[in-house]
Amino acid sequence: MNVLLKIDNGIKYVEKFIMIVSIMMMACILFANVVGRIVFHHSLTFAEELGTMGTVFVTFVGLSYCARVGEHICMSAIFDSLKGKPQKILQCIICIVVAVALIWLGYIALQYIIQLKGQNRTTPILNLDLWKCYLVMPVFIWLAAFQYIIIFLMNLTDKSGEAITRIEKVSVESVDTEEIDEELAAEEVLAEGEGEPEDASAAEGGVR
Repeated sequence: MNVLLKIDNGIKYVEKFIMIVSIMMMACILFANVVGRIVFHHSLTFAEELGTMGTVFVTFVGLSYCARVGEHICMSAIFDSLKGKPQKILQCIICIVVAVALIWLGYIALQYIIQLKGQNRTTPILNLDLWKCYLVMPVFIWLAAFQYIIIFLMNLTDKSGEAITRIEKVSVESVDTEEIDEELAAEEVLAEGEGEPEDASAAEGGVR
C-alpha cells in the first residue's frame, strides 16, 4: 500500500505540472491572439489548435487529479445519510464501479487513438499527429481508475470505521458560508448594540 501511495505522490506532481503549463499556455496564446486581432488586425493561425489541445490536457489530467482529492461533482444524498460501516461498504462499491467504468472508457479512448494513428490524421495548421496530441486521454483516464482503486484499498485496510473518499485533502479548504453568515450577523448585532447608547445620549443632549 505504501508503494502505491509513493507512486501516486509522484504522479501528483506530474499532473500539477501539466495542468499549470497547459493553463498558462492557453492564457498566453489566446490573449496574444486577441491582442493581435484587435491591434494588428492579424490573428495567430495556430491559436485555436493549441487552445483545443490545452483544453484536452487540462480536462483529462484534471480527471485524475480530482479523483485523488475527491472533488468530482457527485450526488451524495444516500452516501451522507449513512454512517460507519454501511457508508464504508457503499464507498467501496462506488470505487469499484467507477474504476471499472473508467478502465472501459480508457480502452475505448485507446481504440480511438489507434484509429487516428492508422489514418495518419494531423492538425491542419501545425501538422501535428493527432494521435500523439490525444494520447493523454486513455493514459489519464486509467490513472483516474488507479486513484479509485487506491481509495478502495485504503477503505479495506483502514480500521477506523469511517469511509475514506479521497487520497489527500485539497490544500485550500472549502469555505463554510453558513458559519460566515452567522459571524457577520453576530457582528451586526454587536454594532447595533454599541450604537444604541450613543444615540440615546445624543437624544438626551438634544432634549436638554
